[in-house]
Parts: sequence; C-alpha cells; structure tokens
Amino acid sequence: MCVSNFMVFNKLKNIIKESLPLDKDNKNLLIKLKPFLIKTDFDKISKFFKQDKLGIYFLDKSNSFYELKIPQVRVLEKGMKFSDFNLDEELNVEIKSEFYKYHFKEFHKNYILTDKFDYHEFVSPNIKGMDTVKDAVFLQLFAKDAFHILLLGDPGTGKTDLLKSSEKLHDKSSFGLGSGVSGAGLSVTMSGDDVKLGLLPQADKGICCIDELNLIKSDDMGALYNAMEKGFVTYDKGGKHLKFDANVRILATANPKYDKFRGDSLSQIQAQMPFESALISRFHLIFIIKKPNLVAFKEISKEIISDKKKLEKSNSDYDFLKKYVSYTETLDVKIPVKIQSLIEKYIESVKIKESNLIFDVSPRFVVGFLRLVKARARYQMKKEVTKADFDYVKNIFEFSFKLNSYESDLANSFDVTDSELELLSDKANAPEDSILGIKSIEEKKTKKNKKSVANKIGASKKQTQQTDDSQDHSDEFII
Repeated sequence: MCVSNFMVFNKLKNIIKESLPLDKDNKNLLIKLKPFLIKTDFDKISKFFKQDKLGIYFLDKSNSFYELKIPQVRVLEKGMKFSDFNLDEELNVEIKSEFYKYHFKEFHKNYILTDKFDYHEFVSPNIKGMDTVKDAVFLQLFAKDAFHILLLGDPGTGKTDLLKSSEKLHDKSSFGLGSGVSGAGLSVTMSGDDVKLGLLPQADKGICCIDELNLIKSDDMGALYNAMEKGFVTYDKGGKHLKFDANVRILATANPKYDKFRGDSLSQIQAQMPFESALISRFHLIFIIKKPNLVAFKEISKEIISDKKKLEKSNSDYDFLKKYVSYTETLDVKIPVKIQSLIEKYIESVKIKESNLIFDVSPRFVVGFLRLVKARARYQMKKEVTKADFDYVKNIFEFSFKLNSYESDLANSFDVTDSELELLSDKANAPEDSILGIKSIEEKKTKKNKKSVANKIGASKKQTQQTDDSQDHSDEFII
C-alpha cells in the first residue's frame, strides 16, 4: 500500500471511530474528566480519545474525607506529546488543580460549615488540654502574612509536639533546633559557591518551626529579626553579599530561665523570660505553658482513661489538608467597617490593661490581631471577616494573657477548690469579668478575709483602705 493510500485509510478509520458511540465504560471516563476542563480542551481530548491516541487514567488520592480518584490524560501514540494535539503540556496539572478546587469547596460545605471536621485530631491529638493553644497553631497555617507564635514553658508539656504537627500540615515548612545543630542554622551557610539554606529561608512563604529558641546562637539573632520583620535573610561574608527570601510565620518553643517556671505572679514570670523585649515584642501571640497542677492533672487523666482509641490519620489526610491550606492562602479577605470598629474598641480595652500583661500592646499586636481574624475567615473560605471570627480570635488572645496555658475542662494550673471553680463558672458571663478585668480568686479571698478581720477589730474605713492600697497587685488578674 502506497503512503498516500495509507494516510487516506487512517483518516477514514479515524472518522469512523469518531462517529461510533462509546461503550458505557469509556463514556464514563469522559464524564468524570469533563468537569475539570474547558470546553475546547475537552472536545480535543474526546476526539483523540475515540481515535485511541489519548487515554484516561486515575490517580488514587483517597482519604478519610473523600474517595479521590483524579482523572488524568496520557498520550498513547508513541513519540508524541500533548502539544502535538494542540494541548498544553501542563494539562494534567490544570486538571488536578480544578479537581482539588472542586473538592475543597465540598469539604468546606460538608465538613467545615457543619463542624464535622475537628482539626484537633490533627494538631497534637495525643496531648490532652491546651485546646486554645492548638486553635492558634492551626489558624496560623491560614495567616498568609507574617504571624509569629511563641510557646514558652516548662519541659515535658508537649510544646515540641505542637511544632511537629504544624510542620506536617503545611506544604512549605521547616523544623529544627534554635541551636542550629543542623549545620546551616537559621539563616545561610556557604562552602565555595554551594549554598546551604537554614530553617528560615527553607520555609519561605510557609511555617518555620523552631524548637528551643532560647538556645539560639548570637550569630543567628540578626537573621531571625530580619525574617520576622522584613521577610528575608542575608549572607555577607568573604566578599559575597546575598539576599534570600524568608517570608515566614514562626512557631517557636522556648524554656524559661532556669529551665522551669517558678512562681505564678506576673513579676515572677517576667523575671524568667529568656529573651530581651526586642525579640518578645516581635511575637504576635505568646502562651505561657506550665505543667498542670493536681486538679488539672486529674481531669486530663480522666480524659485519657475514658478516651476511645482513634484511628490514626493517614498521609493522604494530611496531604489533602495541606492542599486545602495552600488553596485558602490565595483567598483575599476584607474586614468590614463594622468589624474594624469592634477591633478598635477591643484593642483600646487591652491597651488600658497593658501593665498587667507580659508584653507591650504595640502596633505589632494590632497587626497580629487583624491577621488572625483574616486567617479564621480564610479557613472558612469567607471573603469578609464576621463577628464570629472576631469573637473566636478575641478568645484566643485573651487566653494568651493567662499566666498558664495548660488547660483542662474545669481548671487551669493554679490551685483551686470546688467552691472556687463554681465562683469562676458563675462569674464567667459578667461583662466586667473579661480576661483583662477579672480579679484573681486569691485577691477576692484576701479582700474577704481582710474585711472579716476589719469588722472584728472595728477598724476604720480609712485603715481598711490603707491596707488595701498596700496590697501587691502584681497578680491582680486571672491571666
């Protein structure tokens, strides 16, 4: 058969194949592919699929949320590629992107809006308590812009585990010690022309998890400041002046001076901070974490004993969530004027009580609050921040004002009796009892005792006032 006749024969064969109806299985393959393609590309693929020049297969990315079978296209003609069919070489990447986008919207509708999804199952599920700290760590993933969290506390309280959970939930993350034992440290090292990136540039546009930041080398401090404020690190040695992007969200742990917190008052905690105020002020959230006391420990023990064994989450679950995080990071979120007004009033109320906090209420605090309310909205795929987002983030910030973030359902790590717990519960809804204004239980008891003594000895009001004025108010608030 001559070449021209062969070409005519193939052309006729292709025309006949295109005109014949597909069987049920092949028709289903095209049906499953169609939603994720523009019409022109789908028509081309249908044509060449019927001619047996293109095939369709599926990538199995199923997880506990969905059975995910991603349709993909392959070239069956030897020596040919997508461009030979007037298709983009990145065709399968585009299909995969549209496929996930569809399922993210379904996940949002079926799991997030219905509260069916519990992210605590992915953020240190083996650690009981500290739910509000976990909330903050999870929302940091959606912050998009720089938002830094410090977990400052006793050894053995699960701080490192929180970092490892965060690292697993973001596509771009790094994890290491503040001492920089990995070699490159936090910034950059060079050997000749070979560049070795440290933890900060490794996590550009992602989460940088630094364990034991109190062990940071002085050489790395400048790089840390630069990354936290400016989003880059530099290398200036041997005549080389290089700049590396490090737009990171830092999640760090640290131990206090002398390794373990001693004392409960604000002044005692401040005296044990392991960093200068210049570094402390760069964190938007700081959680003080001490080992639980007996009351809290009992509650945690009950929860552990009664807890039903949960199925371990698969890598596919984490992979799906990482992709969801990456997708939502692209969403632009606005803050309506009404919510801006709420935030302004709240920030003002915090500023008034600044002397009772372990940090200054600076513009960085305001920026951090704004970024986290946007993160909450972004997690829920909203275009605007709502009152619910404001309330949720306000609760996180107020919880961070406490001088112990190791929580249980009934109590925190200060010693409390049953009657005191009842008092705390009864007062929870009173307007004046916000975390910034509530008087400590110890102060209430002290004043009550003083009043009783004063009545017994017939002390004058002036004497009582003088006694109260001499009281040390360093522990004035339940924080």
